[in-house]
Amino acid sequence: MKWKSHRAITREVCAALGVEDHYCELMLAGAVEPDRHHEVRRDKSGLLRRVRHHGSPDRVILMFIWKARKAYLEGDLEEASRDMGRALHYIQDRSVAKGWRGRAHDRREAAVAARPVPVRAITIGMEGAVSSPWFVRDCVQATKERAEPDRIIFQASMMSAAVAKAIVSDPNPPFGLEETLHRARWNYLLISWPSALGLSIGLVLLGMSTGLQLFYVSPLALMVPILFRIRYRRLVRLSHWYGLEP
Repeated sequence: MKWKSHRAITREVCAALGVEDHYCELMLAGAVEPDRHHEVRRDKSGLLRRVRHHGSPDRVILMFIWKARKAYLEGDLEEASRDMGRALHYIQDRSVAKGWRGRAHDRREAAVAARPVPVRAITIGMEGAVSSPWFVRDCVQATKERAEPDRIIFQASMMSAAVAKAIVSDPNPPFGLEETLHRARWNYLLISWPSALGLSIGLVLLGMSTGLQLFYVSPLALMVPILFRIRYRRLVRLSHWYGLEP
């Protein structure tokens, strides 16, 4: 996506959020920063590679979203604005399909740049935003390559607005989150594992007394701590979103 489009969408997001001019300029700078200085990240094999702008990995976009959220919670609005702009850059670029061998790419970007930012898309994104780490993840994963210019700019605008609104949403954690997290931790450590052990032993003893081959299904008792851990990890993720340390 051309800088003109990045700036136009990001400026509309700023206006919808009521961002002050100084911080809006930082967001606009962040929205074109990846084109000025290409991001480099290590891949799974440990090699340094340039981050793709089209089809960029989810983890890169989410990294900037989480950095922006963390800075926002800490009151560092300048860093939050820059990182938010970087996240929006990749979301907007992901909306543009390169086409076969990239031959339609430049023509497609030029057509998008000629379109005005759809205010309705910004409104939908803002109204549908939720303060949740899973909401921003779902937004990133739902952002797909589009070929038609109108669909490109609509999706890029809507997802940019939704993610930005989620980042600067209510910094106060839900009532009782800390207590719920504390209880889930102890349930996982003191209830799930003893329960799994007891269930496993019970199955073995039942099998010995009835002659049934229950020994082979006793490992299924491990599902108990696994389920407890899944819930606990979700609560940990949510607590991090609100700046709480488990």
